[in-house]
Amino acid sequence: MGKDMIKNELMHRMKYDKCPICGLVEKRSESRIESVLKGAVTDTDTRREFLDSEGFCKHHAERVLRRKQPLSHAILYGNLLEYKMRRIGREKFRKAKCRFCELEDESEKIYVYWFAKSLTEAAFFETYKEQAILCTTHLDAVLRKLRKKHPMRETLIETTKEKYDALNRDLQEIRRKYNYKYAKEAWTNSEKEAWKKAVRLLTDQGEHRRK
Repeated sequence: MGKDMIKNELMHRMKYDKCPICGLVEKRSESRIESVLKGAVTDTDTRREFLDSEGFCKHHAERVLRRKQPLSHAILYGNLLEYKMRRIGREKFRKAKCRFCELEDESEKIYVYWFAKSLTEAAFFETYKEQAILCTTHLDAVLRKLRKKHPMRETLIETTKEKYDALNRDLQEIRRKYNYKYAKEAWTNSEKEAWKKAVRLLTDQGEHRRK
């Protein structure tokens, strides 16, 4: 992917109400899952990679299952079952990492790098300031890419803190409105989404591949 394409992807993803890096990593992962399931029928390399990693990790196996593609599963897991049956009682080799986890690792590194790299561009930062928010995991990752004297480091920190302060005010309002004294007060649109948004932003969406 070229620099401009990645930057444009990040800026477009800022329009969504979630971390843009999380969103893009997930998008590429979903595309790869679709490709692997289609290739399972005819692509020997796909089946070989599947055997090398002895299947998918639990996280991705469950995501793949939700797509309800019996033929692809029968081919991939049939081959894996035969392979494991042949290996029973024999020395085990170190298995490769789940291919989807590897792809997500690679995607994350690319998007974190270019997010940090693009911060000095006024249009990019203004888009972030006006529309987006980084999850805590990717905020930390971007900050690790920025030198302590980087001109945008403190600006990014302060801007993101303001966004998290606003989210926290919504969470406080939710708690307040659950008190019977204020229970008749209407919830704002941001309050209706705040509790779900907090989970997304404070949970490491890539925890399954960091072990």
